[in-house]
Amino acid sequence: MSYLILLLPFLILLSWYVSFHIEPRRLLNGFLFNAFLISLMGSLAGISNSFIETVALIVITVGVLGVFLISISTIPFLLINARMVFKRESHSLANMLGLILAIVLIVQWFTKSLVPTWPWYVQIPFAFASWLGIYFMLAFLNFLSASVLYNLRRPKYDQNYIIVLGAGLLSGHKVSRLLSNRIQRAIKFADKQVSLGGKRPILVFSGGQGHDEATSEALAMQKWAVENGYPEASTLLEDKSTTTFENMLFSKKIIDLDNRGTNILFSSNNYHIFRAGLFARMVGVNAQGIGGKTAWYFLPNAFLREFIAILMLNKTRHLVVILLLLLVSIAQQLLN
Repeated sequence: MSYLILLLPFLILLSWYVSFHIEPRRLLNGFLFNAFLISLMGSLAGISNSFIETVALIVITVGVLGVFLISISTIPFLLINARMVFKRESHSLANMLGLILAIVLIVQWFTKSLVPTWPWYVQIPFAFASWLGIYFMLAFLNFLSASVLYNLRRPKYDQNYIIVLGAGLLSGHKVSRLLSNRIQRAIKFADKQVSLGGKRPILVFSGGQGHDEATSEALAMQKWAVENGYPEASTLLEDKSTTTFENMLFSKKIIDLDNRGTNILFSSNNYHIFRAGLFARMVGVNAQGIGGKTAWYFLPNAFLREFIAILMLNKTRHLVVILLLLLVSIAQQLLN
């Protein structure tokens, strides 16, 4: 009978598998996978079997230890990472998100012991901040799981097009390492497809010309790819877009006009392909992503930026939750 409690995690895992198989570009997939892991640990702890109990104890101990290590290392890691980013990247707000988060956590840590001594009405914003922290932490974990799972997909080598998403150019005309990784990932996939006997896919370079750029991102990417051995005849340019949404929308129009097949991929950096996949879904492009490598020190800020951007896609829903958490915080202090 005790094994029946494994039914819940099994059903959640089955739900995740079906959801991910039908549409991998969903935040729901991250939520279901995390719910499976939590329910599995809870179920293992309730089974009366010496071997299972031992396994459950190991899993739970590792989980608790992992949470503890993450909790005590998050602030030092963010501060060290912020220093590395400051030395190697531009000093933009987007590249300072990790530092900002570290400062917020430090302030919260210092004020935590003082808050109980303050009047109840002063405690409300701090209680509210705690609830917000819990909510956004859970939301971030769901996003991170969905993104990692999406990166683990392996598309078939039968593609007709690969959309290469643009990024800012260095000095207004040079392809950056970040952008070259996107191009290299697309070329690597295309060459592998050809080596397996398939047709060479058309690379659609997508990116317009910024106000501080001497040429369009699309043209700079095409030039880089041709210089690195990719046949120019197997490329197309989309040079009007200024956002990822427009990358997908305008590339779809070009592909529809070119009309050489319906199997489509897009290439970007690994941290970006999940959100790009959401935009592809929005404009009706049945395309999945392949991710190029990104320097490890760049990932914390990159994932935080992607998370914030995804929050903004569903801002009404999150604003409703935030309002409810504010009401809970007020009620909590009144009852205390």
